[in-house]
Amino acid sequence: RLLMLALAVCLAAPALAAPPLPADPRAARAVQDYLRQMQAEDSQARDQRVADRIDALASNPASPVLGNPKGDVTIIVFSDYACPYCKQAEPRLMALASADKGVRLVMKEYPILTKPSMTASRMALAAHRQGKYRPFHLALMRREGVLDDAGILETARAAGIDVNRARRD
Repeated sequence: RLLMLALAVCLAAPALAAPPLPADPRAARAVQDYLRQMQAEDSQARDQRVADRIDALASNPASPVLGNPKGDVTIIVFSDYACPYCKQAEPRLMALASADKGVRLVMKEYPILTKPSMTASRMALAAHRQGKYRPFHLALMRREGVLDDAGILETARAAGIDVNRARRD
């Protein structure tokens, strides 16, 4: 069984209250523009593109996996560390993976909103190479305020990441 979780998770789940947009006007505008684009795109075409790539998305060995790596339910999670919707969904995903030992979360870095989003995603993948993706991911998703390079490095150090090695990686 395979489930897909897109960046705009709260649009598909009315039970979730929409979080406030980021304080940074550029990030807020980027979130709004992206969501408008997703709503305008032909859903059938989007669904077909995803279906054509589903096996590769679910089984890429370079993708970090949270929850049970051998779980019988796979949820592919596309997220951006600057996205308030992603940050709101993250605790629910972790709770689901904790409550149901059959859930496998395949994490996909999707840095589309800000320049620091790319920095954070690269640091997350470097943390994965050090076996520390989970603590870095959780800490950065729970971090409040505007995403910036200094905060990313502070979070990486606090998660026990060798920052010099991460920069090389």
